[in-house]
Amino acid sequence: LLDIEKTFSFKKFETQKDYLDYRKDEIPEKYVSFFKYNRTEKSIERNLKNVSEYIFKAGYFVLLTNSNKFDKYSILEHYRNRDIVEKMFDIEKNHLDTKRLRSHSDLNVRGRLFIKFIALILYSYMYKTMQNGLFRKYSVKELLAELSKIQYAKINGENIYSEISKSQRKILKHFEITPKMITKT
Repeated sequence: LLDIEKTFSFKKFETQKDYLDYRKDEIPEKYVSFFKYNRTEKSIERNLKNVSEYIFKAGYFVLLTNSNKFDKYSILEHYRNRDIVEKMFDIEKNHLDTKRLRSHSDLNVRGRLFIKFIALILYSYMYKTMQNGLFRKYSVKELLAELSKIQYAKINGENIYSEISKSQRKILKHFEITPKMITKT
């Protein structure tokens, strides 16, 4: 930025069009957002907001290993996989409320862990599906609350569901479930 600033530090531009022409020819495209036209001074100055945002995001990512078996891409893949597992444990612990199992028998503990594992799979599927636009309107809890309003009863051997609202239809559409599929099951 300093080298680019030296090239125009004493230049004056009568109009913004002159500035834009100069910017197009003389300032590399990746640096354009760091400068702006000052109408009162008729010169170019730093866009401090954009510069500080860039500096805030700048940094390095360092992974150290004592193994020569892996290249940089496989090391990064291992790190990302580890991150995914840690996030899944966090979801299981905090969102699915698995802080304490409160069970005295080994069989009950295994059963609860199995149920939590299935719930984690469903949660992950929901989270992935919700990234296609549902997060703009719902959180996972809000989505489940909306779908929990669907009532089910079995009368004389026939499955009967409550009326499905427009918002519930949209949610089900994102998950590729049609109301016809619900009534058949």
